[in-house]
Amino acid sequence: MIHPNSRKSIAITKKAKKISNRQKAEMSRLIKQNSIGEKISWIRNNMIPGVCPYTPELTASLLETEVCSKK
Repeated sequence: MIHPNSRKSIAITKKAKKISNRQKAEMSRLIKQNSIGEKISWIRNNMIPGVCPYTPELTASLLETEVCSKK
């Protein structure tokens, strides 16, 4: 049995918190990467085929339609 205020119990608690925080950070990073991947995939699928140098105006209109479709 370990005393609640012992150094060993504090070390175990600290290690458990560290692992938990690391897992939370990993999950949030994976969610963010997945979201960005979905956006890039949508943009790639909705690009006009055959247009090689995409102008800023075409890019802006494509991004506007992407933003409007998510609402």
